[in-house]
Amino acid sequence: MFKEAILVVAASAGMLDAAAAQPTGDQGLQKLLERGRSIRNMTVCSDLKRADESGPRDAKDLAFVQDGAMANEPACLILLGRWSERGQGVPKDAAQARTLYERAAPLDPMGHAALGRMAEQGVGAPVSYAQAWDQYSQAAANNDAGSLVALGRMAEHGLGRAPSEREAVDYYRRAARRWNEQGWLELDRIQSARAVMTDSEAKLEQSRWRSLLGTRVADVGERTGATSSFKDFPYEVILRFAFRRGEHAPLWVRVASPSKDPAFDQALQQAAASVRMPPAPVFSKDTSYEVELPMRFKQDKDEPGDAGKKTR
Repeated sequence: MFKEAILVVAASAGMLDAAAAQPTGDQGLQKLLERGRSIRNMTVCSDLKRADESGPRDAKDLAFVQDGAMANEPACLILLGRWSERGQGVPKDAAQARTLYERAAPLDPMGHAALGRMAEQGVGAPVSYAQAWDQYSQAAANNDAGSLVALGRMAEHGLGRAPSEREAVDYYRRAARRWNEQGWLELDRIQSARAVMTDSEAKLEQSRWRSLLGTRVADVGERTGATSSFKDFPYEVILRFAFRRGEHAPLWVRVASPSKDPAFDQALQQAAASVRMPPAPVFSKDTSYEVELPMRFKQDKDEPGDAGKKTR
């Protein structure tokens, strides 16, 4: 772990390329340099900021990404494929993009997802819903939530097969269980309009969402010190939330049932107001979703992992 951390720093500073240029008979050092270069390429290509960027940052950045693609780093293959598909910093070439995605696909489900999108949209070749179903399904089998949403959309609109809202809902539910925002939005949209899920299924999904809410409230309370600064455990409190359809932040948070300590309640309420969630499962014609959240905060040293755990 420590050795790899050093290599990341060295790679970022450009030291690995200089070291690799020096002749050496030490194969162990050479392997270490190659490992460092691999970490550098993976770090460069996996940067979350890439999602908002429209091409390489500069010539050196492009060289790093191309180097990573040559070494079959999946994140670099996918990134270079996206640039090739869109003509961003490299010549626009759909065939080259497809080749890069195909090389990435056995290593990363995002490769299959990109191939599915190209097939669905007819990028560089005629539209093929059969290929789209196949590629999205392979990505979904490897836990790619975005591909589950794509499969739900195709099932709902009858792309490549007979339309089925029931099948679409099942895909959206699977995406939502991976906390995919679009999965929750689509699930709420279709359930609110036509109640495709049974009452028990709808209640199960709402229960999953409330469970995540409890976890996030406990986490933000701990992270901000709102709850950890108090020592007179246990604290039992019920919070009531309202979320507007499609929004991530609570519309309001109230203390429905206070604990023994008003200061604790106030601190928890303020922390809970800053929590961010996937879109709420309204599942009705209402424009907002209200939910009560019973919480029990226990002392960590006595019962590890129970602080902020929601009671049943």
